[in-house]
Amino acid sequence: FFVCVMILIILHTKKYFYTKKEIKNANLEIGYDSIDTKKLLSSAKRNIFFVAITNNGIISPPDPYKKLLDRGVIINILLEDNEDLLREMCCFFYGADVSEITLTNNRREVELVKSAFFTFPQFLEYLKNGQINIRRCKTIISTAFVAIDLEDYNYIISDKGTIIASFYQYKKETNLCPTICLTHESSQKLYDSMGEAILDLWKDAEPIDLKELYETNLKQKSELRYRGKRK
Repeated sequence: FFVCVMILIILHTKKYFYTKKEIKNANLEIGYDSIDTKKLLSSAKRNIFFVAITNNGIISPPDPYKKLLDRGVIINILLEDNEDLLREMCCFFYGADVSEITLTNNRREVELVKSAFFTFPQFLEYLKNGQINIRRCKTIISTAFVAIDLEDYNYIISDKGTIIASFYQYKKETNLCPTICLTHESSQKLYDSMGEAILDLWKDAEPIDLKELYETNLKQKSELRYRGKRK
């Protein structure tokens, strides 16, 4: 009986320290600013996923991503590019009495993210190589994600990636939302669960025709220049 009790105590102690280690390594913080997101992004070797209402604060300006694109890194961006869903998200994000000014600002940020990479002369080449992809979500985004090297070959989750998740809170700006940074090593179950959620959101989202958007953008700029010369 005494031996059995000792074994149970040892097992319980080992489980306690393992759990404690997992929680410690998960790195729960407040806001993206408390985690060196840009350093993690610059280390990407294969792909990056952005999932958020706009994520303009991280994506724009896009200059830091040029080196990654030139190295062959794929950038996938999932936005709340739907008027009804955007309004619902803004109500949750800024309060049920969200103003039209706030809605307009968020619409503008979505458009800025969609056109952010147009500034690169090599944009069409990146597009042709499938390196820049933007999709519109068909559902509310409850958690903002930045995932680095999440997707491995054959569309499976890599165990070498990093996931940063920021949990939206009512009437709280992103920099005040609880944010967790984790890897497969720090918490396998949580990493796999979040990784699957990100890939499922991406799979179920609607692709945006960036080439058409780019050509429309060029046409609008050309017309503005023409009008300016006429004046």
